[in-house]
Amino acid sequence: MRQSNFWTLRASLVCVSIPVLVGAWSHNFVDSFTHESGLAVSMMPALSTEVLSVRGESFPVYRVLQYGGSVLGMVMLVGGYCVWLGGFRRVEACPFWQDERRWGVLFGMTMVTVLISVGLNVRILMTGDLSLFAIRAFGFRFLITWIPLFCVGFVCLALLQSPRRLDHVGG
Repeated sequence: MRQSNFWTLRASLVCVSIPVLVGAWSHNFVDSFTHESGLAVSMMPALSTEVLSVRGESFPVYRVLQYGGSVLGMVMLVGGYCVWLGGFRRVEACPFWQDERRWGVLFGMTMVTVLISVGLNVRILMTGDLSLFAIRAFGFRFLITWIPLFCVGFVCLALLQSPRRLDHVGG
């Protein structure tokens, strides 16, 4: 391996490692505010205050923050996709929201990852118990399965679409 390739690869690993660490740490910080067992929730009783009740199920502030954060994260992913898609506009100046091929690819990838996630978690609903707790358990398991699947697919799509590939790093 040439000296310049070594430093390029090393710089790339640092550039990837730092955001992963910051993401993990910030995720743990946010979890302290959005989970019943979180440090912030135990130190701030206001986070345990019930703000909503549905069919006897209590929704304290920390749970509303958790669900709201999930929705915000998905909106940010879609927004990021729109920005990314805008960078690949056709030469004839087709607005990015009218690029049917890329929307079709995104829709297809979303459907495939949703079906995989449902298939992996449907056993929760197959017991016949359709209580709010069982539906919430399915929804939670579905999301923690689907989001990583979708993100990995999204990154793979981005790498496949990237005009600049890392072929030059190896040799």
